[in-house]
Order: sequence, then C-alpha cells, then structure tokens
Amino acid sequence: MLSFLIVVAFAAPKCGLAAARALQEPATRTHKQNHARPQSAFLTERQARQQKLDAAKESDDPSAITDASQRLIGLLLRQIGSLKLIEGAASEAVEVYRRSIDFEDVPDSQIDLAVAHLAAGQVGDCLSEVTNTIFASPKNARAWHLDGKVLMAKQDYSHAVEALRQSLSLQASANTSYLLGSALLQLKSYDEAKKVFQDLVGASKNRPGLHLLISDAYRNTGFSDDAERELKLALRLDPNARREHSRLTDVDPAAQFDPGIPGKPMAAQRHSEKAQEQQLSRMLASALNDLGTAEAKQQRFDLALAHFQEAERWHADTRGLMRNMGLAAMALSDYPEAVRALQPVVAANPGDQVARSLLGTALYSTRSFVEAAQVYTPLGDSVLREPELAYAWADSLIKTTQFPRATSLLDKLEKQSLPPEMLILIAQAWSQMGNYPRAVESCHKALQLQPKLAQAHFIAGMAQIRSDHPAEAISEFRAQLELDPDNNDAQYHLAFALLQLSHSDEATALLRSVLARDPNHAQANYELGRELLTEGNKEAAIEYLEAAARLNPQLDAVHYQLQSAYRAVGRKDDADRELKIYREMKAKNRNVNVSSPMGRPAKE
Repeated sequence: MLSFLIVVAFAAPKCGLAAARALQEPATRTHKQNHARPQSAFLTERQARQQKLDAAKESDDPSAITDASQRLIGLLLRQIGSLKLIEGAASEAVEVYRRSIDFEDVPDSQIDLAVAHLAAGQVGDCLSEVTNTIFASPKNARAWHLDGKVLMAKQDYSHAVEALRQSLSLQASANTSYLLGSALLQLKSYDEAKKVFQDLVGASKNRPGLHLLISDAYRNTGFSDDAERELKLALRLDPNARREHSRLTDVDPAAQFDPGIPGKPMAAQRHSEKAQEQQLSRMLASALNDLGTAEAKQQRFDLALAHFQEAERWHADTRGLMRNMGLAAMALSDYPEAVRALQPVVAANPGDQVARSLLGTALYSTRSFVEAAQVYTPLGDSVLREPELAYAWADSLIKTTQFPRATSLLDKLEKQSLPPEMLILIAQAWSQMGNYPRAVESCHKALQLQPKLAQAHFIAGMAQIRSDHPAEAISEFRAQLELDPDNNDAQYHLAFALLQLSHSDEATALLRSVLARDPNHAQANYELGRELLTEGNKEAAIEYLEAAARLNPQLDAVHYQLQSAYRAVGRKDDADRELKIYREMKAKNRNVNVSSPMGRPAKE
C-alpha cells in the first residue's frame, strides 16, 4: 500500500531509493516520529470520520452531517492530493490541496499545499504557505522542516540550519537530521555534520542505505575522502548496495530526490495508485452528496447545488446524486441544470414520479413544450393532485397544438376545487385554444371566489372582444377600471370595444387619456388616428398614424390608413410610398391572417 507523502519535494543532496529506505525505517517506528502519517494512520482516521458521518446521518441532524462530511471531505482531498503528487501531477495536487483547505483548514493541510507548490516549482508560493503556517502554528515541526528545505533550495544554508534544528527540537525525524547534516556540510561545519550523521546511523537499522546517503552528502560538498569511507562501509555491510543505488539512479531520476518523495512508480504500482484514487473519488463524491443533502435540508440550496456538481466531477454515478442535483436546481429555478440532472434519473427509473414531475416542469420552464408533454404523459390523472403540474402539462399540449388532449385535461382539472389564481391560468389556456366562452366562464368562477380580481375582468373582456361581443367586453373593462382606474390597457381595450359600437366620443377621450400616460402606445395611436380620419380631421389623424407607423411598422393597416390621410391632404408622393409599402406587405403575407394587437382582423 502507498504511504502518505513525507513532507519534502526535492532536495539538494542526491540519494537513491535504497538509501531512502534507510531514513524511512527509523522515522516510521511511531506516529510521533514521522512528519507524515503512514497510510494505515490515514485509513484509521478516515474510518473514524466515516463512522462519525454515518452516525450523524442516522441522527438526521443536518448540522452534524455538515460538520462530519466536511471533515471527511477535507481528509479525502488530502489523500487524493498525495496520489496526484506521486503521479507527478503537481499542479493538480495544488488545486486539490487548496480545495481540501476549504473544508478543513488545519496546519497539516497548509503544509501539504506548500509541498505541492514546491513540487510544481512554485517556490514563492511554497514559502508563503510555510511562513503563514509557522506564524499561526509556531510549534509545527513539518512547517519548520519544509522551511529548511526551501532555504536549502535557495542555498541559504545558515537559515536552513536554524529551521531544521527548530523542527528537530519539536519532533525527531531521520529525514530532518539528514538534511541538517547536509546543510552543515554546505557551511563547512564538518564536525557538527559528522556528529549528526553518527547519531543518525546509530538509530538506523538499514545502515547500508544510510551510509550511501551520507556518502552522497559528503561528495556533493567536496569531502571526497569521507564520501569514499561511507561508500566502503555501505559495501562492507551489503556488497549489492552500490549496484542497487546505481540501478535506481540511472533508471529513475526521481530516485535522486529527497527520501520522503517516492520515485516514479512501476506499472503495477501505477495501477494500484489509480485504483486507490478511484476509490477515494467515489468516497469523496458520496461525502459531497451527503453534505449537499444536509445543506438542502437547511434551505441552503445554492451551496447544495455547488456541492452536488462537485461530487459529479469526482464520481457521477454516486447513488442519488443526480436526483439531488435536480431537486436543488429546481429550488433555485435553474431549469436548464435541472433538465440536465433529471433526464438520466427519469430514464433510469421511469416510475420515479417526483423526478418525472420536476423534469416536466423544468422542460416546460425552458419552453421545451414537446418534451415536457411527453414527460408528463405517463403521470396520467395523478397529475391532477397537483394543479400547477396539470396546468403546465395542458399548456405544453396547447403550445404544441394538441388541443383535444389539452381540452380533456382542463375539463378534468376544472372539476376540482381550485383557487382563483389557477382559474385565471385556465382561462388563459382556453383563450389560447380559441374557446372564448370557456375562458369567460373560468374568469367568472374566479370572480365568485375573489370579486376584486381585476385581472379576471381583463381576460374575460379580451375573450369577449375576440368573439365579437363588444357590449359584453365593455362591461368587463368597466368593471376592471372600477377596481384599477389607472390601468392603461383596460382603458385602451374599453375604447376599442366602444368604437365597435360607434361610441366615438367616449372612445376618443379614453384613447387620448391612454396616450397622455403613454405616448408610445402604438395601438392607441393607430385607433385614434383612424377615428380622427373618419371624422375628417386629417392633419391630426396624420400625426397619430405616423406615430403608429413608427412604433409598429409591421402592421399593414397602419400604412393603408396613412396613405389615405396623405392623399386626402394632397401629399401624393407620401401617399404612393405608403400604398407601396402596404401592397408589398399584403403580398408577403397573402396567406397569413394578419391580426390586430387585439386579436381580430385589422380594419383598413
């Protein structure tokens, strides 16, 4: 099994993997003697954190689940970061460690990040992390150790010695002792370095490898005789030590690095590491899913969705993840994301009515009406228990011109006891299908429940106009204006209905009132201009018709009326231009029923 990385990224002295084992052995005798915990220690800690999370989930306490899942996520990310470093993906390791700190900001995580920065060649970032950690936690042996490493890389051996001694005063470590001896040699403090190496050899069981390491340190600093002596000691203890040292150094350049950093893994080892990373990724996704679920229960849907999406990046097949993501996206009205998440859920489990209902609503909200109608269909009459869903299904059917199915669904829906707001939606649905009597009926049902619902009068009035019942429309719009006197749309449509019954004076006064509030009301400009032209007030008519043509140039009737007004005052060229525009528009739309904004054929 792989062990968690010892906190060193590279070293000034060269050494082989065989020599590395000499330093690792005494340093891993006890947990307190090692700068980075072995895999077994992390496994134990991970199991403990998982058990705590499981207990929190059993208690169904969102706060406890949040805390436990965050601690587990932080640890899992640290372990994944260590594997990224072993793989040589230092930049990826930096990002993973940074994310780990988001969940659990502890000194060890900061040092892990510093190691990754160093491995990525980001010495400044590494030193910054180390300095911050030492400031916050001055008794952190790992921080002082890495500080010494960075200073050695910068060839600041005097300060490196100080940092390494500080680390050793807090925690015994064979690696730190070796680095200290190497730094002392760089300063030509021969006797002190020799004493450090002697003490190190005395504590080691793998003396051949350690003598090779010390030989390298002496050779790199110009002490050739001492290097030769240490090499002979290594060969006397193990005749194959030098051959192993040369083989590893030649085949695997990474083996020259500090003993805490593994060299390039063999093929079988790489496979094992990938398997471990996949296992950790699955555990991480599961913990992120748990965290998102706890946040959703606390109504923190934005955080929940972010963590569900992060879980998907680690392991998309986590049980329940996509469904949870869809629920959170719906809570945030992020309908495209809800569609993306819920489509595979419904495909895999067609009987999941909750997911199906939400998917249908998300599709409806993204105006994917064909797909929405298809998703809603298997729900059948069960959808009637949720009137909003039934309406969305009916409207999707209307939008895709499936009027008979929509009519059947609306008939069933309207037999239920519904609130006024839903009856208003149903009235609009009837109007879309051209069933104006049913629209009026639904509006009147709503008014029986809520007599001051002005919108019901407006929708009923529009339905009466479209069904050529202007007198009834006038009653509806007058009733609306009693409830909402300043409603411009109601005043305009009342004026329009009055004109159908030749009540010109009142209609003209209403149209002027509308334009006083909104001079850019295209329909009011058109109707007032047309009425003034009928009355023989040609110059005034031209002013309003020109405004209508500017505001709504696509209405062919405007150009027809305007050419008539121009011709009446002798502006032949202008009249011919407008007539040409009118004829071109009529030819273009010959097979299209061009309607006025009120939904009835425009008068010419």
